Formats: sequence, C-alpha cells, structure tokens
Amino acid sequence: MLHQDLTQLPATLLSEATARDYCFDKGPHRIASLDVDVGVVRCDVRVLVVLQAALDRADDHELARTLLQFLCQTAVKRKPQWCRQPCEVTARESLPRLLAVHPYLHAISLHVLADLNQGEPVDPTAVSYLSVQEWRPNYAEVLGVLEDWSLKCPHLIEHLLLQMEYTPHQGVSLETQLAMGAWLCEYVRRVGGEVREWAWSVLERLHVHRAQWAVPLETPPPETEPQDTFSTAFSLLATSWGHSVPLICSVGVRALVGVARVRPGVAARCLVSMMRAVQHTPESVALTPEFTEVFNVLLGSGPSLMARALGRAGPSTAELLEKVLLNELLSSQSQNPGILNPWLRGLWAPTLPSSARALLDTALRAVEDVPAIDTVVSLMLQGENSKEFLDDAVRNSSVAPLLCEAALRGAHAQYELSAHMWPRLTDAVAQQRAHGHKVHVDNAIKQIGCTISSEELVVYRTASAVLSAPLRHPAHLTLWRLFFHLYLQRPPSSP
Repeated sequence: MLHQDLTQLPATLLSEATARDYCFDKGPHRIASLDVDVGVVRCDVRVLVVLQAALDRADDHELARTLLQFLCQTAVKRKPQWCRQPCEVTARESLPRLLAVHPYLHAISLHVLADLNQGEPVDPTAVSYLSVQEWRPNYAEVLGVLEDWSLKCPHLIEHLLLQMEYTPHQGVSLETQLAMGAWLCEYVRRVGGEVREWAWSVLERLHVHRAQWAVPLETPPPETEPQDTFSTAFSLLATSWGHSVPLICSVGVRALVGVARVRPGVAARCLVSMMRAVQHTPESVALTPEFTEVFNVLLGSGPSLMARALGRAGPSTAELLEKVLLNELLSSQSQNPGILNPWLRGLWAPTLPSSARALLDTALRAVEDVPAIDTVVSLMLQGENSKEFLDDAVRNSSVAPLLCEAALRGAHAQYELSAHMWPRLTDAVAQQRAHGHKVHVDNAIKQIGCTISSEELVVYRTASAVLSAPLRHPAHLTLWRLFFHLYLQRPPSSP
C-alpha cells in the first residue's frame, strides 16, 4: 500500500486490537481483514496515519489517549541531533486536530504536559500546541489542572491562563471563571511577595461580573474579608461588593478607592462593571462622595516624569478609562440604552478636573444619547448648586462643548422660558428701543422684576462659550445655532 494512501484506509472497519497494531507497529505487517500490506513509513507519515485513524474512530477512547501521549512526547521532548525527521512539527500540528474530535482529552493533555516537565523543563510555547483557547472545562477539571501545575510546572501557569478564552457565552463558563479567579487569589497569597503582572493580566481578562453575562445580579458576599489588593479587586468583580447597589455605595466603593490608589488600571475596569450594576439608580453615584474620590484618583494617575523621559510611558489612566468606557458604551448601547446615566451623574461634577468633562464629551459624541444628557441637565438645574453647575459648563466649553451646549439649552428652557422671563425681557428691550432710549439689558431685567445680572443670561453665556469651543467640534455649530436662536428672536409684542 502506498504511503499517501495510508491515511485513506478505513480504520473504522478494524477491531480495537488490529487498530492498535496498525497504528503503533513500526515494522511491516499485514492487515488480514482488509487484505492490505503496510510497509515501513517515515515517522511524520506515521504520525498522520495514526492521527487519521484516531479521528475516524471517534469512539475509540483508548486509541485516542494512547495517541495523545505519543503526540505530546513527540511534540515537546527534545530530539537528538541526528534526528532530522519532521515528525516533531507534524505532531504539533496534529494535537489541535485530535483535541477537536476528542475534547475530553484537553485536561488529560495538560496533565501529560506537567508530567513531561518533571523529566525535563518544558518550553512555555508547548502550551500553545494544546489549543487551550478551545478548552471548555468545568470548575473541577480546571482546578485539578491548576493544582497539578502549581506543583509540577508553576512557570507554565501564566501561559495557560493567558491563552484561555473568557468571552461570555463563547469561552469558559461563568462558574468555571469564578473558580479560577478564587484559585488565583489563593495562589498569589500562597506564593507571597508582590503579585506578578501576569496575574493582574489574567484578572483583567476574566469575565466574572454577572452583568457581563446578562444574568440576574444576585451573588453572595466574599467568603472572607479580602486582605490584599488583588483579592479585593476580584471581590469587586465577583461578589456582592460589585453587584448589590447598597453594598456598591458603601463597602464596595471604599474598597475601589484602595484599588485605584495601587492599580488604577484595574480599578478602571472594576468601575465599568460596577457602573452597570447601578445604571438603574444613577442618583446613587451622585450621592456617594467616594465615587468622586475614585474619579479623582483615576483621572490624576499617569506615568511618572522619569518614565516619560525614558520613553517608557504608557497610556495614562484617564486614557485607559476613556478606552474602557467607549468600549462599554459602544458594545452595550443598543441593548442597554441607560448605560450612560451613572457616568453622567458621576463624572459631571464641578469638583472633578476638566478631564472628567472631556471624557464625558467624548462618550456623548460616540453614542449621541441626547435624552440621557437632557435628563441629567434637568436634574442638576433643579439642585441648589445650579449656578455653579452652569458656570462650570461654560468654563469647560473648550474641552466639553457638547456638555456646555446641553447645559445652556436646558437652562434656557428651564429658567427663561418656563417662567416666561425671556419673552418679557425681549419685550422690555423692545420698549427701550421704541422710546428712543439706549438699550440697557440690566435695567430691562430689573424692570421685569428679576434679580439676575445680564452676564447670567443664557445668550451671554452662549456667546462666551462659542468663542472657546474648538472649531472642528460638532458642538461648535450647535452653540452658534443656540446663540442666534436667542439673539434673533423677536419680542412677542412685535407685529
């Protein structure tokens, strides 16, 4: 039988004993049941022949497991110098195909890799041969593998965890990810010292917040009080600290402040998940001072001057927060139109730096959620700090003109139109002109019984804002539109 025809042999017709002889007998032999003579073939061809037999015999678990052991040894173990056969490459390419047909072998293959590391150190690239991104274990399987690896090959754990797939409803299940996160917290405590960067990367990749899975936000509190920043961050993502609104606004946000001071990038991702949980009660964000502290810490964090001088400065936390916020909004807006509300209530505060308003302005440009911003403006204008709110909006018109336009438009509707102040004022100014008097807006304001100054009128505020707004920003034109809408209005008494 020709070598190229061996992979076409109907292995499903063979008995178990004949199949094992066919696959693993290296010498020439005859298959009586098929009336076929099999000669000696190259090792890489032998790998393909055995692989095809295991793929065809999907119910022959013993053959598949024996082949798995053979492929792992061939793909991972170092070969002598005299061995120039391409069987090593063929074995590495064959492992994913075998595991796709026999997925139950994934956990076994990882245990085999750990055992091989006992004989000689295994290169970390060997983890990729096992297509771990396709592995969908239950929590018992993954914990068994992780415990085994922590004893036999701890240097490979990071490569396993970083290559696994965690996308909700596509990758590893929520229950398994929760078990993995809890195990990782215990592992970093057991190892001691500073938490390695790969562990933080795994924590950021895990999707353990129930809002990410669109399931009810019912989860228990932490089993024990977190004693370190890593466990605290995991508790914010996985327990009631990041799911229950009363706990988020008390112990949760206080814990988040501590995480933000140590790992602002991790805290930004925790904040995104927590904001999902409070989106139906956005006022709770505005009424919790610790959220303002969190935003202050995040917006004020960034690379040091030395890192910038050495060219090693990564993105600032404000840039990272903008990235995760935009990703959250653009991925959730169609299914979850209220997702922006808690961010508006939290970031639009005069006590925060101007970068907070700039971040909101960018988010609003991305999602164009006009009803959401109009609702927040209406609430803020009803508060006792409404004047401070408007002053802040105009002051930051250069970085957040969209917010400024919304605030001024809301102020005109709520203050000047609802009380009929603006029509009466335009009438008073028209009467000054009719009597040949010099137009004096402040006198006209007093004449209609108001106590504000002319500088507090929306038309004046809009004139100031439009001169500061960036020319290329879309809100620059809307500010001009608002200004001319007010400036060119005719008084009600005019014919």
